[in-house]
Amino acid sequence: MKKSVNLYFINGLDTKDKLDEIKKCGFDEFFTGIDDTNETLTLNEQVEYAKKIGLGLTMVHCFYDESILDSFWLEGEEGEQICNSYIKQIEQCGKLTNNFVVHLNSSCESKTSTIGLQRIKKMLKVCQKFNTNLCIENLYSDQEIPYIFQNIKHKNLKICFDYGHHNFLTPKFDIITA
Repeated sequence: MKKSVNLYFINGLDTKDKLDEIKKCGFDEFFTGIDDTNETLTLNEQVEYAKKIGLGLTMVHCFYDESILDSFWLEGEEGEQICNSYIKQIEQCGKLTNNFVVHLNSSCESKTSTIGLQRIKKMLKVCQKFNTNLCIENLYSDQEIPYIFQNIKHKNLKICFDYGHHNFLTPKFDIITA
C-alpha cells in the first residue's frame, strides 16, 4: 500500500524542502492543490521535482470560490462559472494526475438538482479524455454523494472521503450504506 500526504502539512518551508521532508518521512506520494500561489514551485515544477526524488502525485485538489460554490447546483451564470473553472483545471492537471478532487457545496443550504448532474457529466467528458477521475469530496451534505452516484454511472466518477469533514460536518452520515 502506498502512503500519501498533503503537501501543505508542513508550513514555513519552500516547496522543494517540503517535498524532501515528505520523502524523508517515508511517504510514497503527495497531494497538492491546483492553486500554487502559496508554493515556491508551480504545480508542474512540483511534479517534476517530486519525480526526481521518487515521489508520485496522488491527486490535485480544485481551486474554488467558496462564496459562490452552492451555485453549482443552481441555474445561472455562477453555476456555469464554477463548472467551466473546474473543466479548465482538469485540462490543466489531467496529464499530471489520475485524480482531481472537487467541492460542490459550501453550506448546509446547498440542494442537489438535475442542472448540477448535467455539469458533472460535462466535467466527466473532460476527465475521460485524460483518464482522470473526478473525485467528489464529502462536505456539508449527506444527500449530495448518494444523489450523484444514484444518477450518474461513470468509470471516472469517484468519492474523495475526507474523514475530518465527516467528523465535523456530517458525523451521523453512513457513507457506506448510503
